[in-house]
Amino acid sequence: DFGSFWIPVAEKVIHDILLSFPSEVSENTLLQSLGIRKDNSIDPDGQLAVGTYQTIAETLCQYLNIPERKYNCSDLAKKVTDLFEKHADKQAYSFPCDLKILFRFLKSKGISTAIATTDNRHMTEQFLQSAMINIPLSFTCDEPVHKPDSEVIQICAKLWNTEKSNILVIGDTPADMRFALSGNAIPIGVKSGVSNEKQLQPFTEIILDNVGDLMKIL
Repeated sequence: DFGSFWIPVAEKVIHDILLSFPSEVSENTLLQSLGIRKDNSIDPDGQLAVGTYQTIAETLCQYLNIPERKYNCSDLAKKVTDLFEKHADKQAYSFPCDLKILFRFLKSKGISTAIATTDNRHMTEQFLQSAMINIPLSFTCDEPVHKPDSEVIQICAKLWNTEKSNILVIGDTPADMRFALSGNAIPIGVKSGVSNEKQLQPFTEIILDNVGDLMKIL
């Protein structure tokens, strides 16, 4: 579950940011600026759900009013990245399905896979290692081409020698669905992240409880 992992991480990050940059702005205000609502639900188009560490830092800069001469947003982005990595490494998590079984299934079907994420390479590699899965192709936020650039889908189509219209893009946000549609791929929504069925329906007719349900439809 996205929220049970990332909300505690974000809370620790914001706490540490305010220790470094004391402000009259409250922790709750900063958390809400990232898309964490008062009821602990997450805005599927908010920074925590779809932003990069750079865009998260830019959002925080607007609220913290840090003097440019002392610390610019690029510096803050480095600190935000370091803090997210630090606290994410320590945060317990679980997967909505057995990913090893899923990827064995996909491999048995001859289906190529890639990861497109707004996380950086370090976080992505940590995830893959902890899940004990091997996905050689990934597009992370610290690379020249990354989500939501539809060129990601074009690159995959070329590498896999297929048409873009044959590529499935599985995601849990409207941004993921728009990413798929902009690249002429097939969007598939999952409800195990930050979005519910109503939020995903405008973009796709295929909505699964979690990514493991791919095995039921492929």
